[in-house]
Amino acid sequence: MNRFNEAIFLHNKAIQWMFLAFSKGKFLLYFLPGLIISFPFWGLSDWTATMSSDNYADSDGWFGSILNSSIQGFFSFLGFLFEQLKIFLVITLLSPLFTRLSESVEESLTGKKFKFDLVQFIEELIRMLAIVFIALSLEFITLGIYHLFSWIFGLGFLDGIANFCIASFFYGFAFYDYCLERHQIGIFQSVSFVRQKPILNFVTGLCFGLASLIPVFGFAVAPVIATIIASHVFVTDNNSFK
Repeated sequence: MNRFNEAIFLHNKAIQWMFLAFSKGKFLLYFLPGLIISFPFWGLSDWTATMSSDNYADSDGWFGSILNSSIQGFFSFLGFLFEQLKIFLVITLLSPLFTRLSESVEESLTGKKFKFDLVQFIEELIRMLAIVFIALSLEFITLGIYHLFSWIFGLGFLDGIANFCIASFFYGFAFYDYCLERHQIGIFQSVSFVRQKPILNFVTGLCFGLASLIPVFGFAVAPVIATIIASHVFVTDNNSFK
């Protein structure tokens, strides 16, 4: 079984297990905080979507066409940045909650119990801020390189798909970090996880990205779904990180 098929198999098992757990009422309360934090961003998303579809100049002439496309592209990218900020806030502010969720998934799978430790709690929060900062920095560097090539070679028609895939890859890494930290794998070693398990990162991030497309509630429920999937995949994959 090649790595891609293996990743699909592991994620399929995780998704089936997740919905079975939901049917039993498990983990449902973890959705509530994300809904509260996401609420202020709904208006911003609507605003940027409206602005990116408006006309700002006569598109019959070449100058008007370029100006119109540039302004629409600006608001479209601004909307993308707002979405990334929303994800950043949800992941960082709720990281202790998702840490506990990840522990609960592993407890359900292995029977191993994790005790609350205040010092560890603070360390995990600081670590998650560092990991999200690293992931965002790498993401925006990659996005910058892509958009430079996109502008040079006229690949604007691919920008939406590229933005989605690049963001998914790096956010997949962030969701695995709850497991990496719990198993005492350092920050720099965790970064190596991206290199050693790129397909797992991407497929998990893709699950997060697709869940985030759910109308209205997507960005509230997606982090919970991604945390459960990443934790299940990490535990059931005996070679998650060696």
